[in-house]
Amino acid sequence: MITLFRSRPKRGAPCARCQVIRLFVFAAVGTVLFGMTAGENVHYLKMVTAERAAAAIWIGGGILFVIKLTAWQFEKRAKKAAAIARAQDAQLAADPEKTDHTYSQ
Repeated sequence: MITLFRSRPKRGAPCARCQVIRLFVFAAVGTVLFGMTAGENVHYLKMVTAERAAAAIWIGGGILFVIKLTAWQFEKRAKKAAAIARAQDAQLAADPEKTDHTYSQ
């Protein structure tokens, strides 16, 4: 989020910081409302602890990291293959002996 301030959002679209702040406020208000309406039925949530929440965040982050790393590798390979294909096409177009295009005047 440090570098997001340099890019300008599209006209009418909220900035990324505003979206994060709104998400936090909605989550906080939702938690308060849930706590007020749940009352005595909160005993189902005793299994949710800070350690388990932290573990879930770590596991989720690790899974997302592996997915992003794999996607980046595939994209990198695709760009490299496209660059090689463009170079080969340019080389074939530049060499008239290999393209069977002879110009006679």
